[in-house]
Amino acid sequence: MNPKTQRVAATIRDACLGRRVRQLGRAVSGIYNEALRPVGLTISQVSILTAVACREPASPGEVAKGLRLDKSTLSRNLDRMVAAGWVTVLGGRPQTLGITRAGEQLLTQAFPLWEAAQSRVEAALGRERVFAISRKGDRLAQTG
Repeated sequence: MNPKTQRVAATIRDACLGRRVRQLGRAVSGIYNEALRPVGLTISQVSILTAVACREPASPGEVAKGLRLDKSTLSRNLDRMVAAGWVTVLGGRPQTLGITRAGEQLLTQAFPLWEAAQSRVEAALGRERVFAISRKGDRLAQTG
């Protein structure tokens, strides 16, 4: 390989915050997914359930925007969650979503598992770093 290309590749590999954040995100998501597995949820599904529960009734567009998901990713997840009986389409124009009783029960059941995962992440990263990541992430999300 061309030495210049090698230098460019090494610089990007070592300095790219985008790569490192994605790597951190996958590691953190793995901790939550492992913890939530006993109730059959992923952290993505918990995020959608909480977004719907906190905004109910919520439009899919509001949920996608709040979670920074593209609509096709949200739609795929929602289809599974509606089929499982955790979320319902309330209708209207635009369509709105609601959390079902089964979704509420599942979220309540998942909560102690989520708390354990949260504690594990805080122990690994440090509580202050988790707080800083959350704060800075919120700030960055507002600008982008």
